[in-house]
Amino acid sequence: MFFKTLKVYIKMIAGVLYYTPRLKTAEKINEEQGEVARIEYICDIANRWSAQRVKDIGANLTVEGLENIPNDRPFVLIANHQSNSDIFYLLGTIGRPISLVAKAELGKVPILVRWLKAMGGLLMDRSDMRQSMQTILNGIKLVKQGISVGIFPEGTRNDGKQMLEFKGGSFKLATKTGAPILPLTIEGTHRLMEDNNGWIKTTDIKLTYHPIIETKGMSKDEQNELPERVHKIIESALKEDDNIGKDENIDC
Repeated sequence: MFFKTLKVYIKMIAGVLYYTPRLKTAEKINEEQGEVARIEYICDIANRWSAQRVKDIGANLTVEGLENIPNDRPFVLIANHQSNSDIFYLLGTIGRPISLVAKAELGKVPILVRWLKAMGGLLMDRSDMRQSMQTILNGIKLVKQGISVGIFPEGTRNDGKQMLEFKGGSFKLATKTGAPILPLTIEGTHRLMEDNNGWIKTTDIKLTYHPIIETKGMSKDEQNELPERVHKIIESALKEDDNIGKDENIDC
């Protein structure tokens, strides 16, 4: 596991260094073509970089439901959260430009926050209600501009045994814009690193992109039921032995 982990991290750093000059190109695109063009340019790089990381990690990956990903309109992706590697697997398989809502702590990592913001990503501090609300409003603006947004509404990584409750505010990204929700189940990524004290271990990982849920025209009651409805859909694709057990969570 040591050499595999070392190899993955070396390639990860090398990839970041290789692509970093593209941030200057992105700034020029922003000036000439606007924010949306910049985001799409950076998202394409981020997707390709993430796909390479997935290849380097070498897990036994299964992806189902790619045909459910809309290609003609923006959507709001809602996913469970098991590992720091979830973002690699999301971006490496989605095949579409997508901005992400991430925890505010990522803002402390200079190179990561530069890339996150360049791709339209948003930082959310869930301990600050006003800041969280502003993040959701900024996300709504992105969706209205035609950019899809992805969010992990559990608010933190779970332990792979039991999903945490979904925060209702995340769903306003869809209900306030009429964008469809794309539920995504990520299964097995906790076994990749978190269960091994950070060492990368080959394991089975499965991503399930579920059929979209239309939110346009939803009644208030239907909107209120969305968090539980989507939670059940995502939970339904988890392995039975990964969905029973302790309610412990790991902060990231």
